[in-house]
Amino acid sequence: MGESEFWLLFLLYVKHILSKWKSANPNNLNAVEEQIVPLLDRFNFLSECKDLRALGGILDSLKSEGFVLPFSTRKQLCSQLLRQALIANSVAETQSLVDYAKCIVDFSFHALREAMFELGFGKSSNEKMLYVVEEKICSSIFDQDRLLEYVLEKEAEEDEEGLMKSRLAIYLGNGLQSKDSETRLLAIKLACSCCFNSRLIFCRLLPIFETALYHEDFSMREYVLACLMDLIFIHHSTIRLQTVFHFISPFLYAPTPTLQLTAVIGCGRLLLYDCFPDETECLLSIMLQRHVYRFPDYCSLNGKLQKVAQALQIFFIEYSGDKKLHQDEIANTLVYMSLQKIDEGVVCVDTAKKQIEDHPLKAKEASDLHMALKLGLSLCSDALDAVVDSLILNINEDSHIPLLDKAKCVQWFLSK
Repeated sequence: MGESEFWLLFLLYVKHILSKWKSANPNNLNAVEEQIVPLLDRFNFLSECKDLRALGGILDSLKSEGFVLPFSTRKQLCSQLLRQALIANSVAETQSLVDYAKCIVDFSFHALREAMFELGFGKSSNEKMLYVVEEKICSSIFDQDRLLEYVLEKEAEEDEEGLMKSRLAIYLGNGLQSKDSETRLLAIKLACSCCFNSRLIFCRLLPIFETALYHEDFSMREYVLACLMDLIFIHHSTIRLQTVFHFISPFLYAPTPTLQLTAVIGCGRLLLYDCFPDETECLLSIMLQRHVYRFPDYCSLNGKLQKVAQALQIFFIEYSGDKKLHQDEIANTLVYMSLQKIDEGVVCVDTAKKQIEDHPLKAKEASDLHMALKLGLSLCSDALDAVVDSLILNINEDSHIPLLDKAKCVQWFLSK
């Protein structure tokens, strides 16, 4: 009989005793301590049982009868579980052990912190599992102050340079410099888990994510970008769009369809939830431009690229909607895009003819602009007059005489 089988049978035996005792002594809690606890002690249950199903089953059975282990005992058990997690054979096993360790101490921050401090910073024969353990713990610390207290805690010993590094610095420093891609990915996951509950850590680690986005393999880039889109959404109220815009716009045209799809979904979510109200035109303009972007013919048959196109179509249907909630935003975006292209020289203002016209040497950019404008006008019905009036007003703003003729501007909008 294997060790695991023994403990599962032991679980059934304990449940049998509890059931028999409960029917005979329904109001006598002392019987648990008199009959069950000595049995557990005899087999050195808390330190010897390595099967989580049996361990959890027995403790849950006792708890259901009103008997809870002393907190000091549960702290010791938590430490044992975390030690087992560090030498587990798989990530899934490590995650299960950590989850139970957190549960056994009722997710007590101080108990988990004390247990990990006893294990030592970065001291494990299995470096990968160490990252998994820390990622699971950090993801469960929802209070930013406590999270900072945990990850920025200094180690007791100085390094070779005479510095006392923090827990997070040690893990990321070692993990991100590893030659093993799986170890680097686990280090990135640890960094992400810290960022979800701390804007401060998120902002500090942005350079790390940026490096990963441009220098790691595509599978890791896809994971990092997905995390970044979630992090930007979570922390949008406390960060500026300019800080993270370079994680959105370029990746709408990324080398892989998965990266593009992630960027489209992330940007669309920011717009649908009005996350950056002062920058709506900026975000909506890049979505319009991406929707009308024409990839080379050999890319058009790519099924995953078609999913990107479908995601864009779904976004614009949802954004324009039957209730027409975003008509003003769409109209303002069309004006914003036109003014932007005037500044870039793609569109010229001919004051002599009182009209705007495309620059002959930038026909491709002008054509893309017209496609985006037509898409925008199709989303906001009867907005053409308002768009043209607003554009003329912006161009005439610093002039005492009218520079443009409205009819000619309308004609330009409808051209091509």
